[in-house]
This record gives sequence, structure tokens and C-alpha cells, in this order.
Amino acid sequence: MDLMSTKNDSALLINFWATWCKPCVSELPHFEAFHQKYAAKGIQVILVSLDDVKNANARIARVVKEKSILSPIYLLNEPDYNSWINKIDSSWSGSLPATLFLDKKKNKIAFYEKELSQEELENIVKPFIQ
Repeated sequence: MDLMSTKNDSALLINFWATWCKPCVSELPHFEAFHQKYAAKGIQVILVSLDDVKNANARIARVVKEKSILSPIYLLNEPDYNSWINKIDSSWSGSLPATLFLDKKKNKIAFYEKELSQEELENIVKPFIQ
């Protein structure tokens, strides 16, 4: 699935994370709360796991259960990070967590390569909320 060219009328807040990344796992509840609050306002949260595909489903399922995550989660099955990382953002060093915000026309609005607080998430989208 190509998230960057998704044909829908939602803005996308895409979070790249992994189960082995403590800051990633600690910010997941912020994304879930955001998802619950803004889905009806046209902002879709998508969580993209960068876990190693081998045994990833069990690790992801554990985190989903612990953190009560309902947002869509995709497992990136591409071992060659260099083939896609610059398509997300050319400044991305590859560290996690990382978050990309795309408007409804799929134009890049913001990219963050750090753990985000609930307040920071709110501030990212505040200008785009209908």
C-alpha cells in the first residue's frame, strides 16, 4: 500500500515507530488519543512499524494490547531503508520515532524526527482543523 498516494479526503499523520524503541512506544498513547479526537475532523492517524518482519506480529500485538491502540498499523516489509527513506523526508537520518504530516492533497506539511508530546501533535494540526 502506498500511503503517500492514498486517495481519500483525509489529512494523514503518519508515525514511524518500532517496538524496541522506548520513545516510540511511550508516544503511542498520544497518537491514539489524537486519532480518537480528530478522525471525525478529517485527520487519519497511521502507525508504520519498522520492526524486523520476523516475529514482528507478536511484538506489535503485545504493544497494541498494552497501549490499547485502535489506530491502523502497518508493518513496513522493506529491508532496504535507503530505497524509501528519502521519499519520506530527505533530512531524515533514519532514527525513530519519526512523524510525517500530510494535508488532504498529500502535500508534506511537517516532518519530525523525535518523540512528540500530545501538545506538539495538537500544534502541528491546529491550522488544518476544520
